[in-house]
Amino acid sequence: MDNKLLWMFILEVQNQCRYALIAYDELQRTMAEVRKNMEAMRSSDAIQRNLLKKQGDILTDRVFFFIHGFLSHIANVSKIFWPSRKLFEARGIKLRQELNINAGSPVENRHYRNHLEHFDERLERWASSSKAGLVDRNITFDGAQIIANGSQIFRNLRVPEMQFTFGGEYCELIPIAEEIRKIRKAAKEWLSQNT
Repeated sequence: MDNKLLWMFILEVQNQCRYALIAYDELQRTMAEVRKNMEAMRSSDAIQRNLLKKQGDILTDRVFFFIHGFLSHIANVSKIFWPSRKLFEARGIKLRQELNINAGSPVENRHYRNHLEHFDERLERWASSSKAGLVDRNITFDGAQIIANGSQIFRNLRVPEMQFTFGGEYCELIPIAEEIRKIRKAAKEWLSQNT
């Protein structure tokens, strides 16, 4: 790989990390709003509770919007470092060496990347193989459990662990965000030394 292409890939890694962290930081801010909203609902009358529920629905939309944004940018970083096609394997190795990305990085995991990219297939599979319902887009707090009664849980966020579940598999968002911060810093330093 020539230096120009190497530089462009590392610049793109830095950009994708920055976008992922914007989504993650917005997710954190939105979760603070969700908690305030839930606390307000506990001490509200019925009319105000109804308004707060509508606001809660909007906040839930934002939570899953930011989760999907975060994981989509993580998937882009993952594809750069661990390309699916053997043809580009050397590129991934070179980039990981340049930025000191260790084996076993949480960014390497393709499960959440595949779940998001193939959501349509997961939904078709559920519809053709299950008579049970579908539980989707939930936020559970402080160890609360979803009672699914045989339904499949598609997307759920456990708080404060920041554990995102999709179709029975989960990923820990906090270690991924920490790794992305390290990768972004390494990319930024590499770019400043190689400009």
